[in-house]
Amino acid sequence: MFACLYFPDLSFNAADLGRLANEFSPLYEIPNLNTILLSLQGLERRHESHAAGGEWILRELQMRGYARARVAIASTLDVALFAAKHRSQAVCVVPPGTESRFLAGLPVACLPLSPGMLETLESWGIRNFGEFAALPPMGIAERWGEEGYRLLMLAQGKSNRPLVQYLAPATFEQRIELEDSIELLEPLLLVLNQALVGLCRGLQTHTLATDRFTLAFGLENHLEDIRRNELPVPIDNAKTLLKLIQLELEARPLRAAVKALTIRLRPASPRHTQNNLFLPPAPEPQQLEITLKKIARLVGEDRMGSPEPLDTHRPDSYRFTRFAGKPCEPLPTGPREMRLILRVFRPPLSAAVRMEKERPLHLRTAGIGGKIVSFSGPWRTSGNWWTTSEWDREEWDVCLDSGGVYRIYSERNQSVWFVEGCYD
Repeated sequence: MFACLYFPDLSFNAADLGRLANEFSPLYEIPNLNTILLSLQGLERRHESHAAGGEWILRELQMRGYARARVAIASTLDVALFAAKHRSQAVCVVPPGTESRFLAGLPVACLPLSPGMLETLESWGIRNFGEFAALPPMGIAERWGEEGYRLLMLAQGKSNRPLVQYLAPATFEQRIELEDSIELLEPLLLVLNQALVGLCRGLQTHTLATDRFTLAFGLENHLEDIRRNELPVPIDNAKTLLKLIQLELEARPLRAAVKALTIRLRPASPRHTQNNLFLPPAPEPQQLEITLKKIARLVGEDRMGSPEPLDTHRPDSYRFTRFAGKPCEPLPTGPREMRLILRVFRPPLSAAVRMEKERPLHLRTAGIGGKIVSFSGPWRTSGNWWTTSEWDREEWDVCLDSGGVYRIYSERNQSVWFVEGCYD
């Protein structure tokens, strides 16, 4: 026998529902956030009848403040669910063998039908469970397949699916209260290492890794310091995580001695890759992340990463994003089209350009100079005139008598010239 606990007009989170269900039975299912399905195995012996067991469950719920809770007991999970949701009694018991007769009067819309199925049944004049249950099973299966047959079994009260036991998501968090405050990094890393080893062992037991770790430090003088780190690839190695934390704390030291700390790892599916037989092996993502952390400590977090073009027509507009660690696609092996490559000067070289009849004739800048023998252009772009980052430029590709090919441009509102790069 099974019981359904239904809480109309209420919504819980899964953790609260799980704790409530566990007070009645260790075997339970949470189909949605206001419903609990319980196995009554073992509870039946404590009460003289199923109705007495339902009354006891209802009293326990009302003592906890759930005055409008409903309890339904039946021999199958789905019948108990229908009885709790679509009957107004506080306690409803469906005796074994009466499931079809009990469900017969329920509107057919109570079934999880698709809009097309519901429209078809209404066009046939099917209004309730009893009328639907009387339809021939072979005809329903031919029209709607396995799903239609499952719905017919629901309407007949013959659905006998097993209880899908709810398993609370595993949490990987540890809080440590220190007897004496820690000021130096080395003893703090020893404490962190011990906690990380246990947490990573838990991840490996669940065949998981972590893609984000959070450190919350309780400092002296009632201060708090929270560090969050997103990882480009999931990691389950305690040594790698400890090294990343060490680099983080060396780059941004704590403001005071540590009195307590909390480590929280967000679980994620581990990364599975297969090496390409025709490409050299890539570096391990864990070691690559450590190397990136070391580089960031030297040059700054905002000066490294993967360049990403911005959604704008402004030339050479990009930003740095976090390196994702995704493997590159292999290069095509067939014949490739030959193209000129522009090697950009950063910053661009200030230049002097002599114009005649709106055409460039001569270019002079540091290390580059000569007569312009051919050119292409101009290409004019402008934008952001409504902000302080307005641009309005005119570009030319020029070939000098020395053989070099360059791209030059002028800021039209300033009448100054620059050499942006050279072509290979």
